[in-house]
Amino acid sequence: MVNRDVPDDLQNGGAGKVTLTVSPKFGEGVILIKEVMPPGLTASAPSDGGTLNGGTVTWDLGKVQSERTVSYTVAVAADASDGRFSGEASI
Repeated sequence: MVNRDVPDDLQNGGAGKVTLTVSPKFGEGVILIKEVMPPGLTASAPSDGGTLNGGTVTWDLGKVQSERTVSYTVAVAADASDGRFSGEASI
């Protein structure tokens, strides 16, 4: 399971740190995460070896046995509208 935490005070023209917490439910597994930015948001500075490619942040966490948190910084354009984050995680 992956839980996303976006800062409550994130607003247009601002920036903040988004965290993704991975909680393996069935023991050890190789975890891949792909986080796609909604329009008007720009990601930077992914933690733990995450890579940026356009509007997508990707992590290959390898074998994960216990809870792990990764993060990135997101900047919001002054004219951005509400949007949904999309992404996927696989084991």
